[in-house]
Amino acid sequence: MIESALVFEDWTMAELEVSTIVSICLAITAIIGIFFAANQYRMLIRQRKTEMLIRIYPGYNISHGELRAAEKLVVNSEYEDFSDFVKKFGDVLSDNPVPVAYDKVGNYYEGIGVLLRQKLVDADLVYPLIGPKIICYWEKMLPYTKGLRGSCGDDSTWEYYEFLYDEMRRAANPRSGSS
Repeated sequence: MIESALVFEDWTMAELEVSTIVSICLAITAIIGIFFAANQYRMLIRQRKTEMLIRIYPGYNISHGELRAAEKLVVNSEYEDFSDFVKKFGDVLSDNPVPVAYDKVGNYYEGIGVLLRQKLVDADLVYPLIGPKIICYWEKMLPYTKGLRGSCGDDSTWEYYEFLYDEMRRAANPRSGSS
């Protein structure tokens, strides 16, 4: 009889332990759910802010055709340095097509650089889509950008485009090594 009482007592303790474990698991699940919901809400707010930026930022308010035409002018422009650029194509604020194209391309990729810097897009997503173009255009525009920074006295001109370029170079390295 005493042995059966001990077994019954052990069974009650085991039952109690199981219900305690289940309660703890439920509490942990609820906490995880709260954190997940809070994270989803935070991500939704970031997404809305990103969408708002994209709608109001003028660098994004150009069509694919306009961007492509501007990129073509950038690639086909030949100049040695900033002063040569100004002699050949006019002042940076002129309505001549080449300075306007540089402005469009620079501002467009500046915007993508801001999104990348704020971690709203990922370099591994950007690189396969437009990474090589970003590298090509930045290298073509670098003498112009340096001159623009110097003439304005502002080293932050297109700093996020430069950041984007640096990140695309980093993203390109594993790909170039595997070929």
